[in-house]
Amino acid sequence: MSADSPLTIEFNRTYLKIAKPANLIFNLQPFFVFTHFLILPRHPLHMPSLLPPHSLPFYAALFVYLPVILYSLLHFAQLMKTGFHFFTGLFLLILSLLRRELRVTQGRLSSTKIIEHPADIAIVYRSLQLIMKDISAIFGNYLPLVQGIMGQMAILAGYVAIGGNGNLASVVPLLAIPFFVLTWAVMLFRAGNVNSKSKSCCQSWKRGEIEKEWSRGEVRYMSKFRRSCKPIDFHCQGMMTITKKTVIKFVQGIVRGTLRMLLALEIK
Repeated sequence: MSADSPLTIEFNRTYLKIAKPANLIFNLQPFFVFTHFLILPRHPLHMPSLLPPHSLPFYAALFVYLPVILYSLLHFAQLMKTGFHFFTGLFLLILSLLRRELRVTQGRLSSTKIIEHPADIAIVYRSLQLIMKDISAIFGNYLPLVQGIMGQMAILAGYVAIGGNGNLASVVPLLAIPFFVLTWAVMLFRAGNVNSKSKSCCQSWKRGEIEKEWSRGEVRYMSKFRRSCKPIDFHCQGMMTITKKTVIKFVQGIVRGTLRMLLALEIK
């Protein structure tokens, strides 16, 4: 596949649109959160505040605490950035293959001749299924945990922003939360897109005889293969599968949780 192929151009254009602003935000977030200590160094959130102010132990703890907390924030941001780019590139690559290379669509240019040979379609589609199955086996078990943590973080941030009587000390650390929650929502949306596009891709193979002039044997082969295919998805075995509805339910849960918290506090 050449560098000027339609698939490569589409992938690079979409990926760069996502990667550039994401890199900027990921690189700035640690320093932005670190300003909380510079603004309110005596806040109970920070460990040196447990020691007597203007004392030798306080300054010694401060000397150790500052580089450690900054390093921890930078390390966490790098982990988040690595995971974000990995899953973004993976989902975009699979979506590009499903939309352009494996789907029977009239008049659309392809970078390869996979669509003209049903046996190649079967190999590529099964390969994508195995890749997503392995990734789900490794990372899928963390889906419910991350989903719950992100939801609770969003509810907490919403409460402080809307109904909390918090001061600057409580607001500044929470300013990083909306970006992480938005990042998670984007990842859910992309994973849900993979699920829906794989379904429509399998259905498009019914038109192979008309639009791609497949032979009768190839049509029968793809008919049997299509019936054996399951959608490509990102899932936690036995607990949850990411679809487009997952994003809607995630946002609905945040809104309902925030409203219920505000109502409960108003009643009290």
